Amino acid sequence: MQLQDQNRDLLRQVANLENDLQKNEEELRQLRRNNKNSQNFDKNAQQMILKDREILHLQSVVERLEGMNKQLQQECDRLAAKIQLTSHENTLLSRTNREISQMGKLLIEGQQIKEMLEKKKYEKPLTFTNNKAPQVIQQLQLHSRRPSVKKS
Repeated sequence: MQLQDQNRDLLRQVANLENDLQKNEEELRQLRRNNKNSQNFDKNAQQMILKDREILHLQSVVERLEGMNKQLQQECDRLAAKIQLTSHENTLLSRTNREISQMGKLLIEGQQIKEMLEKKKYEKPLTFTNNKAPQVIQQLQLHSRRPSVKKS
């Protein structure tokens, strides 16, 4: 925004200087016609030369600022794209971490069930049945088949 404001100010200055240049050129034409006062003519000619140089300098400054503006805009666009990509990666990592955590919990439950079944194997059989074991086994199988990160 600051560069754009500076650009606008410089463009206004250039326009003003161009107007001044036109006025001075007209004045120079009149002075050449009259040619009564050569000192004024020389002074005005020098002023016009200085203003011409100033206009050229300001035009080059404006061009450089416009180039810098373009570069800054490209950099902003690149950074915005990078931020968006990083956000998407974070979402995928978060999802993967949740799935890994869930698988870890299921593995722990499965290990506990396995240990319980091992203990039961050596104890006298009871009529007790564990309803959770088939469900845990099924969930482990589902998680082992499903990819943890989906690529888009």
